[in-house]
Amino acid sequence: MTVGELGARSQPADRAMSVRKVQVCLALALAVQAGFGTPTPDRIGVAEVVVGLCLLAAVSWPLALRRAVGLGWPWQPAVGSLFVLAVLWLPLVTGTAHGWAVSDILRDVIPLGLLLLPAWMDDRRLAEGVPVGAAHLALGLAGCVLAGRFFLDQDALPGALGLSAAGPHQHYLANSPLVWFAALYWPARALGPGEGRRAGLLRLADRLGSLLLAGLPLAAAAATTQRGMLALAAAATAVAVVRALVRRPDWTWLVLAAGLGGAAAIVWPWIDALARLVELKMRLAGWNNHLGEVGVAADLLARSPADAVFGLGWGALVELPAIPDLRVSFFHAAPLYLGVKTGLLGLAATAGLLLAGIGRGRLVWPAGLSAGTVALAGTLVLAFLVLPGFKAVDFAFVMVASAVSVRAAGTANHAEP
Repeated sequence: MTVGELGARSQPADRAMSVRKVQVCLALALAVQAGFGTPTPDRIGVAEVVVGLCLLAAVSWPLALRRAVGLGWPWQPAVGSLFVLAVLWLPLVTGTAHGWAVSDILRDVIPLGLLLLPAWMDDRRLAEGVPVGAAHLALGLAGCVLAGRFFLDQDALPGALGLSAAGPHQHYLANSPLVWFAALYWPARALGPGEGRRAGLLRLADRLGSLLLAGLPLAAAAATTQRGMLALAAAATAVAVVRALVRRPDWTWLVLAAGLGGAAAIVWPWIDALARLVELKMRLAGWNNHLGEVGVAADLLARSPADAVFGLGWGALVELPAIPDLRVSFFHAAPLYLGVKTGLLGLAATAGLLLAGIGRGRLVWPAGLSAGTVALAGTLVLAFLVLPGFKAVDFAFVMVASAVSVRAAGTANHAEP
């Protein structure tokens, strides 16, 4: 009998307590991470321990242990077992054989475990315990808290430009995937269509509040000149505006749009300064040598047949064109990162797992383009293809929210319009 069948036969009170445990643990972990944690900590401190314990407590341990060794994996067990062997254990052995530092190995393995958090958790408990709208709202608020901490860390006002993403204490708070999510979520929520939501003055207050909350994460992206983030925020806003226009916006939307037009005219010098800063960064940095990283990955994998098949293992450090004179443990794109660390075998196993999920309909995205859905899609694009957000502790919460959104499709859970 599987863990899921055992859970289905449990008493309603026990099931309710289990659901409540998932809710409390995830909420506490998110609150601690937003208020005290960092996206990519240099060492494990009190905040990291608390977040880790809360996330572990939210996991169904019997199911997690089976999946950790490749048994009882979601979708098809054979593919799941191959994935765990090729992407977790073999690169661990390879990295150890190469003699990579234990700290560097842990910096690879721990984010991988967080990335797979939805897979370790009980699918049914996750869907029952975390409503879609609440998950999106919680991530949006957490992103605002992190953006506020970034400006406090910099001792600067939100209107400042040309700040470092790292901050004086190397916290990298502005590079948190939660900040990216918030910068996409709140504008889309403020400018989205109004059907299915509060009407009248309450709806106007909701729009204005969302717009005010959008200011902090957007200001953090502008201050650090995150070009990809700003481009996606503009795209998400455009999607929300088009949807609202197609659905005939209500008067609250028209009032907000008129107010935004007036505000843009007032702060136009600031917008012009931001545009000039983006132009300067394009001249100096280009596209951050993302294409050059493809060549680096190809050269590393071509050194020997063993490297091509098995990769360099977890803990391997590489030299990237965008970061001269420094060896780092990441690539900006997750496929290159997986290819170098796990080899072609790991890439094939990952592709097989994704195809197995698609084949059984488990990766179908919700039909409605809610603000949360748009924000999740943009954050995933940034984290996997543009910036190495997939290695951040915060990204675990984005993955949980993505899993909740996917599993809520066709159920009683509905995302907000």
